[in-house]
Amino acid sequence: MMKFLWLFRRIFRVVLSVFLIGILASLQVNSNLLLGQDISSNLPFFDPETQHLIQKSPRVVFLIPFSHWDTDWHQSFAAYSKLSDQNIIKAIQLAKQYPRFRYTMEQVLFVQHFWDTHPEYHDELKTLVQNRQISFAWAGITQPETSLVAPAVQVRNLQLGQTWIAQTFGTESVPHSAWQSDAFGNSAAFPTFLAQANIPYLYIGRYQGGCDPDYQQCQPLPPAFYWTSPASSAGRVLVAYNSYPTAWYNIYHNSNPNDPLADLRASIEKAFKQTDSKYLFMPLGFDFFDQQSTLPALVDQWNATDHETALVMSDTTSAFQYLATQPLPEITTDLNPIWQAFYDTRPAAKIADKESEYYLSAADKFGAMLDAPSSSAWNSAAINAHYDNISGVSFDSVWETSQHPRFDQTVATAKDDLATILAHIASRVSAPVVIFNPTSWPRSEVIELNGNLPNDNLLPKETQKTDPDGIAFQVNDIPALGYRGLTDDQAKIDHPTQAKQDRNHFTLANGLVSVTVDADHGGTFSNLTLVDDKAVSQELLSTFGDDVLYRDDSGDVYGAHFGQEHGREGQTSAQVTILTSGPLIARLQIIFTLSGQQVTKIVTLKADSPVIAVDLYISALPETTALVEMPTVLGTTMRTDDLGFGAFTHVIDTKPIVSGDVTYRRSIFYPNIYWNDVSNDNIGLTIITHGLQGVAGSTTRGLMLVRDVTRDKEGVTDLGMHHLRYAYLPHIGTATDARSWLAAYEFNQPLIASWHQETTINLQLPFDEITPIRQIEVGSPASDFPLTSSLMSSENAVIADVYRAGDQTNAVVINYDPSTSATIQIGNQKIAVPPSVFAIVPLPSPASLEK
Repeated sequence: MMKFLWLFRRIFRVVLSVFLIGILASLQVNSNLLLGQDISSNLPFFDPETQHLIQKSPRVVFLIPFSHWDTDWHQSFAAYSKLSDQNIIKAIQLAKQYPRFRYTMEQVLFVQHFWDTHPEYHDELKTLVQNRQISFAWAGITQPETSLVAPAVQVRNLQLGQTWIAQTFGTESVPHSAWQSDAFGNSAAFPTFLAQANIPYLYIGRYQGGCDPDYQQCQPLPPAFYWTSPASSAGRVLVAYNSYPTAWYNIYHNSNPNDPLADLRASIEKAFKQTDSKYLFMPLGFDFFDQQSTLPALVDQWNATDHETALVMSDTTSAFQYLATQPLPEITTDLNPIWQAFYDTRPAAKIADKESEYYLSAADKFGAMLDAPSSSAWNSAAINAHYDNISGVSFDSVWETSQHPRFDQTVATAKDDLATILAHIASRVSAPVVIFNPTSWPRSEVIELNGNLPNDNLLPKETQKTDPDGIAFQVNDIPALGYRGLTDDQAKIDHPTQAKQDRNHFTLANGLVSVTVDADHGGTFSNLTLVDDKAVSQELLSTFGDDVLYRDDSGDVYGAHFGQEHGREGQTSAQVTILTSGPLIARLQIIFTLSGQQVTKIVTLKADSPVIAVDLYISALPETTALVEMPTVLGTTMRTDDLGFGAFTHVIDTKPIVSGDVTYRRSIFYPNIYWNDVSNDNIGLTIITHGLQGVAGSTTRGLMLVRDVTRDKEGVTDLGMHHLRYAYLPHIGTATDARSWLAAYEFNQPLIASWHQETTINLQLPFDEITPIRQIEVGSPASDFPLTSSLMSSENAVIADVYRAGDQTNAVVINYDPSTSATIQIGNQKIAVPPSVFAIVPLPSPASLEK
């Protein structure tokens, strides 16, 4: 009975999700209707009789039989994969029995599991896939939450799945469609991503086609349209758009005992009233649903009695090809935000995703110098990209036994593989200390080491002791996607930093920025000042900033239902200590208590950097969401959010959060990947995040930190201590002027230090709190690598990853300002990057990338 209640609860969420969100206010419909591509009337996926039926019928509904597969939700993947195996076996049986039966497999992960555990079906499945009775709806390992997953992980999720399909079934079986049947949100950058991946078709099954008049004005989306991103005009994709369980529910939970097709007929009539298309794309399936042997007879029954509308069982590609012949509207819209609180539910998942991208992409880049294989952790990172996994919306037991261990293992394997690669490179460089740069531009900055330290004489001068086991030093000109062996030369510092105290006010300053914390107000920022190029200071705060608070929350894993404030940092006092005072690093420790819960904040300012970094150690209070707020003088309703594949400047709800606000009803938070920015009157403030992805407001911005809400059956328990990282970047001009994305990548992908100690290499991987210093035995290899080396560099772009697909090496390139031309430099060769926010750029053969 409980399972039955959960089933209908899920149906309710899917079908009525429109009443829970408000994302269509920005809908812009182009009145010009465009005619899609022509296709042959002799499609290979239908027999002649079916083709004739399609041709002669005034209207055609393409039924797409499928099963929806969650990796981890109310049960774990170990349990769900057994159910999906049975779904595939049933589909094989039906396909063999009924030649017109079709079945779509929506995620590669589950097909891989079936392939590995049921070798007795290899021949049958391969034959049915190759003749297109059974096909793939999407080539990704999993169905990703595109608003949250790191960009390189999204690319590899698709690439790994495409490779496996091609190797197992042949390249002709790789689909050119995307399938988002249940993903909660679809990023405004998704059309651009799909266009660059040569995927022209997208099915979206979390139906938001109605409107809630109590929420905001919106216009329903039709069942088929061409979607163009409001963030970039470079992407355009044909979308089929309807609720994925509709046809399943109509047929198998029909309300009319005398007419088993009555409810389906009503849904079809409703959909055709919303479109001028002759064709309708209608998936038929539900969660782990075994397709029924009665379906072919039902289709025949319909077609025998209805001469106006034909039902045709179809694969996704055939249905989309027919749909593309129709005059469909061009729509520019943003499909976010939705529900919103899951942007922060279980932040450990989001943090692990970002750190996985860092370690894995760095291993790819430096591995190219050694011809090293790609890390196996990319596969588990792709599994983690599934919307239920990165969103952290499973039952507590599933999170603890399946999801969280997989995230931890992914990061651990990625770190091990990266450390091995870097140690082997460092061991072949004749310098005692080697610094690695994983980003595609040269960097000069302060590095801090803790633990088993190298001799001071091996480091550039000057150095600074940051604590008894810590040392900081400046490095200059570390090559792009490369390394430099250090000498004992003097490193240049233009803007030394310092910390000073004036009674209960503590200030960090370096000539570029200054920040003052007020111990009488919990250690909040009382001043945040930017010094411009004319040495004029400009204050950014309107009142106390970086203000941590708890707010009562009676929501669930998906959405928040806010109550009263449950404690605010600015209304208490704090113990503030200067931990180190410069000249390379200045740092404050702030300790305060909210509702009996101790919170520790570390604020750091380095020399020559305008970035003010915050390390926050915080636990959730029961039935609350913790947030941090930053009120500024930047009076505007606009904000720029990092979409991973480019940025999006858009209007934001600027009203403060108040008791009674429900994120199912009000657009409070919007997802970002690594950064967000508000600029006005030639000054701005970028907030850089590290897995904190729910951002509210513009003039006053808020970040969700951690949540614990357990009253709903779909709640989340997350009371443990969290180490959260974020930073502030004050700047002149706009985010584009400041190129805020470079600072965001540097914050999330720090330089990596290694040093020799006899026959071992010591290596400090940033963010690694389990093994801060790794000691890797390397013996005494020949020092045959140059003192400094660069794999490649980019101008006006970010190289997010470098990977091999067969014999081809590709670069994942992101250009946040596509109005400026971007290039990749490899040795003396320059490669032009297409004028798009995102591109996959073919590179020279791998041999030329090795040493």
